[in-house]
Amino acid sequence: MASAMRDDLPGWNAAAIMPHKHGTAAGVGLWAKIWIPAREAATCSRAGVGFGHCRGLEGEMRVRISSEEGTGQTSEPMTRSERKAPILGRGGLPSRRRCLQALGGLLALSPSAPPRASEAVPSLPSLRDAAASIGLRYGAAAHDYPPVFTPEYDRLVVQQCGLIVPVLNWSQSSPSPDRFEENTDKGVVAWARAKGLPLTGSHLLWHEAVPRWFAALSDPREARQAVIAHIHRSSARLARDTWSVNVINEALNPGDRREDGLRRDAFSRLFGNSYWEFAFHAAREAFPDAVLVYNDYGMEQEYGDALAKRAALLRRLDALLAARVPVDAIGLQSHLRLRERFNSQSFAAFLGQIAARGVRVIITELDVLDIGAPSAAGPRDAAVADMYRRYLDAVLSERAVTAIVTWGLSDRYSWLRPDFSPVFSRPDGLSTRPLPFDSELRPKPAFDAILAAFRSAPHRNIEARGGG
Repeated sequence: MASAMRDDLPGWNAAAIMPHKHGTAAGVGLWAKIWIPAREAATCSRAGVGFGHCRGLEGEMRVRISSEEGTGQTSEPMTRSERKAPILGRGGLPSRRRCLQALGGLLALSPSAPPRASEAVPSLPSLRDAAASIGLRYGAAAHDYPPVFTPEYDRLVVQQCGLIVPVLNWSQSSPSPDRFEENTDKGVVAWARAKGLPLTGSHLLWHEAVPRWFAALSDPREARQAVIAHIHRSSARLARDTWSVNVINEALNPGDRREDGLRRDAFSRLFGNSYWEFAFHAAREAFPDAVLVYNDYGMEQEYGDALAKRAALLRRLDALLAARVPVDAIGLQSHLRLRERFNSQSFAAFLGQIAARGVRVIITELDVLDIGAPSAAGPRDAAVADMYRRYLDAVLSERAVTAIVTWGLSDRYSWLRPDFSPVFSRPDGLSTRPLPFDSELRPKPAFDAILAAFRSAPHRNIEARGGG
């Protein structure tokens, strides 16, 4: 939604006030910002009553509303008598009366109020279609989705995505050697099938999703049979719907100081690096039409052991290709951080090295952690959008990149939150805003940045398994 609202009123803090879907003003779809004296250090977030949950909100406030066209108006400061009335209601929530006082008189100022998310979807540009126009695929992960999508989110995913990632782990699907659980994906596979969305990004072998019974094995022959059986059992349910599959995920870790650069885990303990060969061959038999991917993280921005990991990947890829192992693509997760520098030239050169080996690249888990950005949503969203655009401009300059997958579509379902890991906690306590759509399913500047990057990128036309 375009907006002409400013975030730079000196001495004032900006916070969003939004009509709750069950609130009095739900039908008008009006969005507003309030400016609170900075000395009050108010923190506002959406709550289940009225227009918001505001802590420490006292004294004078201003309200600015914005229509779909981006016009904005600012109310006059409160009168002396109005300032004396408490803004906070029972339990620390803002009273409905004061919120309605702030907004009710301003409704006439917005002749064309923006539609709610469910109404906005039909007219929204599609990232899937923009990607397809340059021979690219776009999709999103089903991270933390409920078993049944909400109707609004259902429509948004179908409109925006051409691929979807089901979260499937071996440790959950095979709790014992002779038991296979099919319904560990929260219904995403069946939902995707019903909507005609191909699957991407399922991990077949991942050190964090190894069944306990497998980790306890000591006989490499028995373990090999278990790996191959797992791959074929997975394919029985997934193969016909799968565009690409991550045969091995996150197996490199130069910090573990193995000569081959592999992670010290159950797989390298049992097989050394030989499991790459038989796992990819088994995957080709089981998923004959899918793009077979090696997927990993930590090679996009140059911090930690990123450069050592790039080198280890290229060495491993050379060995696999020399042995005619069917590796079709390298998946680069791309969990970007605003606090870390991104060297576009260096990364583009790395992508070129992969492409020169005749292997495709898929960006498999793209998002942007906004720790380090300001608290105000406007500057924060702008910083996230800038990172998306700079990164995708570098990535899409390489024509071997054939798919972009974001790790989620809406901030509502992002994994970048404190209850997943404390490292995702912002110092100001606010929720992160890492994805193209906000928690209310409205497009953000990140959406515009991704759309612009797709529309300006060179066309690619690669004929191979998985349909390019």
